Amino acid sequence: MHQTATKRLTHEDARQALLDARPDWEQNNWYSSALGGCMRGHYYARKGEERTSSLDTKTFMKMEYGKFVEEAELAGWEILAVEKGLEIDAQKRLTQKQYHLSGRPDLRILAPSEEKRIIEIKATNTRSFMYVKNKPNPTHVKQLQSYMWMDNMDYGELIYFKLDWADMVVWEMERDENVIQEIKHELIILNRCWESGELPPVPDELVFEPTLFFDRFGNAKEKAATWRVNWQAKYCNYHKLCVGENWEEEATKKSRALNKKAEHERLKPNPTGGAGTGEGGHDTVPEETAGAIPDSDGKTAVGTEKK
Repeated sequence: MHQTATKRLTHEDARQALLDARPDWEQNNWYSSALGGCMRGHYYARKGEERTSSLDTKTFMKMEYGKFVEEAELAGWEILAVEKGLEIDAQKRLTQKQYHLSGRPDLRILAPSEEKRIIEIKATNTRSFMYVKNKPNPTHVKQLQSYMWMDNMDYGELIYFKLDWADMVVWEMERDENVIQEIKHELIILNRCWESGELPPVPDELVFEPTLFFDRFGNAKEKAATWRVNWQAKYCNYHKLCVGENWEEEATKKSRALNKKAEHERLKPNPTGGAGTGEGGHDTVPEETAGAIPDSDGKTAVGTEKK
């Protein structure tokens, strides 16, 4: 073994080169893949604002692995299309002109009628997989429902693949008009802001809600509600434009203080219902929960970043 005088290129250099070579997309519509997230971040992305949090090579490579999973799944359906006479279409852009929405579902099975559906594929790590195995990510549900709406489909499937092990879960869904109404409401706000130049609302930095944990057998258990950083703010690429550079650190401190206060109140003796309980012995919710925005587990599955 010997030392070299010059520094060799590394695998990290190769990953960074691949990341830097990504094309810049001009966004002319709202994207299905961004529904349910931070509306202001969605707005800034369409305006072409520079991100305040850049994509790192580790996250980028996870996205690339997700592409491999999608390609393998689609290859299987292409074989079935030939063998079984299916009419399929992959990655075709759908648009809804009235609401200025567009998106590209991974796979559309168009015929025969008994097979007709839209399939959206996500790849995720083991920890996130444990969450989506119990409940699909609401933003992914909105994404799939928006495709069914734009394509006038009644049935769809949301598939999660675990990247580090050959495991998967399939969520079968019928078209849900309630979710589609939520999507329309979100798009009405975005379009109104786009036309007027007014910025969409900023999501609350903290949310108060139960979280899941898993026992050694992988069974999901629900913890008591606590304060934590809102995933809509945490995973927005533009949130620092709204609240400053150190917002997440400050929000984390605030959540800890609120949880400490809530725990103190819970343990305080109560003459009517025992320690930390209200009338009838039920846990009470702190006043600060008013207006808290419910969110998903905060873990984003990795897939193709669709435009």
